Amino acid sequence: MKTFAKALTSLAAVAATLAFTPVHAVVVTFGGQNTNVAGGDNSGLTSNYVPVSNIVDPSTGYFIETFDAATANPWLNGGLPGTTDLHPGANMNIQQGAGCSINSYGTLSITADGGGFAVRDGSANYAATPANDSTCFGYGRNKGGTLPASVKVDYTTFLGASGAKINYLGVYYGSIDNYNNIAFYGTNGNLLQIAGGLLADGLITGAEILAANGGHTGNQTQPGSNVYVNLAFAPGEEFTAFEF
Repeated sequence: MKTFAKALTSLAAVAATLAFTPVHAVVVTFGGQNTNVAGGDNSGLTSNYVPVSNIVDPSTGYFIETFDAATANPWLNGGLPGTTDLHPGANMNIQQGAGCSINSYGTLSITADGGGFAVRDGSANYAATPANDSTCFGYGRNKGGTLPASVKVDYTTFLGASGAKINYLGVYYGSIDNYNNIAFYGTNGNLLQIAGGLLADGLITGAEILAANGGHTGNQTQPGSNVYVNLAFAPGEEFTAFEF
């Protein structure tokens, strides 16, 4: 079962610290820092740009979704209400378990189609925890849902007229399957197809990530199948939405 967790997005200019090349408008790298250490939140892996606690001052320009109700950033506009049990969200395709929350639900436009999307902690027969993660994580399809399933996170309203753009996405991607995809969309709402790299078709596929890391589809413990993925976008190629 496909899972993902710890999505982190930067609204700040991090290009100066990243090694862009003229050939590729987006650079995809793999690897993050271990959070199962002193001061960490025990989520397995997170971005090298943030503390292992996954708590960041918003003035740094980083936007974090941990899926844990207890670590919600107080500057957000409130998460999906009610965390006492697994229940449907506002669009009936989003579910969450006790202690878990989509903390950015009131800030971003988050929609789920088909079999939907959910958050929980601990593996079940319909969802697998990313390797070494003892916190809440996101997965699709939701409990009882059918395939295919998708969730789209759109930052357009959040960005508004500020002129800010998103040039980095980091995500701890657990038990990756060959058939999983992450799609990226530009300001016109169309797929962001960037020639010369992994996003030539607007998608980064599970098969591509597994091949790059020596992973095996659906493996729940192997490092090559539970990967921290970093995408750094060059100026002019920033995205406004992504979809699993």
